[in-house]
Amino acid sequence: ISLSVIFIIIIIFSIYSYTKLAESRKNQLKQLEIKNNLYIDLMTVSLKEFIWNYDHINIKEIFSSVSQDKDIYSIILYNENYTEIISEVNAGEFRNLSYVEMKNTIVKQNNLVFSEAKIEYQKYGKDPEVIAYLVIITRLDIIQNLIRKNTQSFIITIIIFAVTLIICISYMVYRLINEPIQYLIHATQTIVNNRDMQIQINSTDELSTLASSFQSMINELNLKEKELLNQEQLKKELEIARKIQTSLLPSIPVHQELEITAMMHPATDVGGDYYDIVNDGENNLWFAIGDVSGHGVTPGLVMMMAETAFHTTLLSSSQNNLILPSEAIKKVNLTLFENIRKRLKESHFMTMTLLKYIGDGKFLFSGKHIDLLIYRYKSKKCEMIKTRGVYLGIIPDIQKSLKDEKFQLESNDLLILYTDGIIEAKNPEKELFSPERLQKIILDNYDKPINKIKHLILSESLKWCSYQQVDDITMVIIKKK
Repeated sequence: ISLSVIFIIIIIFSIYSYTKLAESRKNQLKQLEIKNNLYIDLMTVSLKEFIWNYDHINIKEIFSSVSQDKDIYSIILYNENYTEIISEVNAGEFRNLSYVEMKNTIVKQNNLVFSEAKIEYQKYGKDPEVIAYLVIITRLDIIQNLIRKNTQSFIITIIIFAVTLIICISYMVYRLINEPIQYLIHATQTIVNNRDMQIQINSTDELSTLASSFQSMINELNLKEKELLNQEQLKKELEIARKIQTSLLPSIPVHQELEITAMMHPATDVGGDYYDIVNDGENNLWFAIGDVSGHGVTPGLVMMMAETAFHTTLLSSSQNNLILPSEAIKKVNLTLFENIRKRLKESHFMTMTLLKYIGDGKFLFSGKHIDLLIYRYKSKKCEMIKTRGVYLGIIPDIQKSLKDEKFQLESNDLLILYTDGIIEAKNPEKELFSPERLQKIILDNYDKPINKIKHLILSESLKWCSYQQVDDITMVIIKKK
């Protein structure tokens, strides 16, 4: 209320002062015009004879005496033909302007007052004839300086007035609220060491509301502190889980017929992406690619269960060179179903495709995951091979849904196994990266080393989502030598 009163008083005072300044400027302009007209009248009468008789000495004396007035900027005399300047004082920028040009020039300059008069001479009873034109130009600098001084005085007055009011009101406010404010200051200093203190102010104004809000803030801080401690502990546990997950990733083997590269680029949370490359001991190279639904510790745990079940299946069957991908998938599913549904009581599931390389570019595969992507070197085209089956961990027996299929890589063909973290990356407009963009990267870069291709795919998918990755990005690239 106090500040509003000060504001209203200053506005009223400003309007009043501005009105006075405008009135003062108007009066000054009027006086300047009167002075101009007076000089015009006096000089017209006194110059008439001298101009007729070409008496330049007296003309200059008259001009010199009038120009002593500090308000006068220029006095210019034109002949009867409107062009020749007979005499001038301070003409400056108007030198060599004709009478008509002078009028047009002065009209465009707001800080100049232009007065003019015809000087006529009558001889021997004839009609008066124009013998010259007189122009007097006056600057508004003096008026502007006056206004500037008045404005400065006005601003200083307002500042003094406002400061005085603010000091008086501030002193009153200080006396009224100093004690509760000091109490709150003391409370803020004490709260660092004592979060259990209770803040109370016996009043019904805004300070009481502030004290109540401050107490609520303290209570909220205590809750947030506990939540942060829990989150920090969870963060440490997730970091440990991530390290365990990445430490289980396989090393890339050297193979006589195949070039192999692989990678997993985890998102913020622990994910359920899975890839594996295993030699079963019978010189058969196995590849696995999969993804557990959801994010967090539980999907990460399911992924490790799948990896363990897969390795166990291969080890237990190491003496049987005829084990098929469908048989391995069946055993992995049974293990996941027992652990996810019966022990963990969770509803997660897993996509998985197992591939067995049997030599000479030939692969057997089984299991449901994202379609296999193959770049055919001879045709310079990409081929998508559909994977069939059901998701793992939902039902105990999936034998009827499994089928072993095969394909063959020719020289320089590429096989790309990947998870949905690549093709389902979204840009700010919620548009998917899509399999088509992945294929374009392959088509544009098939002749590059597969490690280079791998990093290009990762780079383009991260750039597409503005590096706001929400899902793991996993891929395995195999090239037939």
